[in-house]
Amino acid sequence: MLRDIHTHILPSVDDGSNSYEISAKMLELEILNGVNEIVLTPHYHHNSISCSDKHLLKERYDEFIEKFKDLPIKFVFGAELYFSNELMHEFNKHEVITFGDSNYVLIEFPLYQEYYDIASVLSEIIYLGYQPILAHPERYEYMDAKKLKKIKDTGTLIQVNTSSILGDFGKSIQKNVFKFIKADLVDFVASDCHSLGVRKPNLKEALEFVKKKFNKEIENKINLWIMKK
Repeated sequence: MLRDIHTHILPSVDDGSNSYEISAKMLELEILNGVNEIVLTPHYHHNSISCSDKHLLKERYDEFIEKFKDLPIKFVFGAELYFSNELMHEFNKHEVITFGDSNYVLIEFPLYQEYYDIASVLSEIIYLGYQPILAHPERYEYMDAKKLKKIKDTGTLIQVNTSSILGDFGKSIQKNVFKFIKADLVDFVASDCHSLGVRKPNLKEALEFVKKKFNKEIENKINLWIMKK
């Protein structure tokens, strides 16, 4: 089972795919990469009109799985949750979007400024009964291996992007992700695909690159057996 747990294939809800035609082509690439389970993770952001409407996201998801129900892929409804104080209120009320019917949540923090003590925030989220997955920390300008180790020690799982591994975001981010892989801090590689261009579905290529360069496999293990299609 090859899973892509971070994607922006759900069309016309964020900065990812903007049409069903593009989504269909992205799904073709996922299938070519051997992916047979996809978590659809549109951005969920309180400062965005379309991305803060959970009901709209769920409606679009239901339409999506009906349209592509004949493909040999299992789809799971999720979101990439952009952390904010408002989001923390949702965690406290147990109203956040999780991966399917599980307790897994994909969380993104600001890329350029360290507004939060991420380890403390994620510890609190774990205390509330959730299993957080930190999205692409190699892209955070303030993140290093020491900070990420502290975060991982809370019980948080770590996801990095295929584009970071393959150098599409530049040498600096690629060096970061290499350090994290060498330090055994990475649990998942995901495409974080947004389009058919630079940020396309390419999970197989990135996993093979890791295996060849570091002589290790990142198996993307996650207990998704309780999820519903």
